[in-house]
Amino acid sequence: MASADGELPALVLVEQGLDARARAIVIAELSKSKRMRVVPLRALLPAMRSHDRQRRVLERAKALRLRGRQATIALDHPKAAKVLGEARQLLDGSFVRYYDPRRIARIEVLVGVAAMQSVEPDQARDAFVRALHLDPSLTLTAHYSPQVRAAFNSAKSSLPPAPAPTATDLLRVVELADARALLLVRGEAQDGTLLLSTMLLSRREKRALANTSHVIAASGDARDKALAAFITRARERADQLYPAPKTLVKIKNGKKPIVIPPPPTPWYKRWYTWVGLGVGVAAAIIVPLSVRRDTVTGSIALP
Repeated sequence: MASADGELPALVLVEQGLDARARAIVIAELSKSKRMRVVPLRALLPAMRSHDRQRRVLERAKALRLRGRQATIALDHPKAAKVLGEARQLLDGSFVRYYDPRRIARIEVLVGVAAMQSVEPDQARDAFVRALHLDPSLTLTAHYSPQVRAAFNSAKSSLPPAPAPTATDLLRVVELADARALLLVRGEAQDGTLLLSTMLLSRREKRALANTSHVIAASGDARDKALAAFITRARERADQLYPAPKTLVKIKNGKKPIVIPPPPTPWYKRWYTWVGLGVGVAAAIIVPLSVRRDTVTGSIALP
């Protein structure tokens, strides 16, 4: 597989918080670009699972979670914090949040419980908020104490907007897809509206190049039209920032990427066609002039 930056596909799409209809509109609008190759996030899920399976991420995280739970039940706060911190660090360095975020949410709940036991309500609230961002439908059963459930429900009732993914996290997605750029499309429903945002990320520069946000109606034809217009502007902006790749890489079903060469250039667009034509025209003009000779037919009278 080609590894030069100019030979990698121009774009990988990561869509978050979008329903099926909105996702279809986003992909359809982005696919109109001749300079991008859209790879939806779900097309990368098998590769993400395989990556984490090779590192035994889920198995190691489960063992750490059980140890942390036992330490929490035993009121061993230092050990619980240490073990659960290791579990969070392990999962943060994986792709689990993309294909099974509830696993991370369960660990965050334990972190919150341990913080409540250590009388650290602010840290407990932060852990519950992180858990709810990963799994908004999360609820606590009666097995948890009334104090823990009250703190959890308080965090849920006033849940702040989800933070945008970090550039480091997104760059790992780009590297997994062997691409050089990423367009993140995020949607979040708020009070009958849909908050949309896009972020262009450069693998080479390892930073965000452009961020835009837009608020539209949460449903209906008006939403579809506004969404399409917003994504069209993002596509045009990405076209300007990302030149066309020399070689396209298509990722299919999580299998080994297939390198697809670009279509051949027509003969009338090739450089040597026009160079040859120019040489022929020049020869047609210069050769007749070079063989022409002027002949003197009169005499010169000397004084």
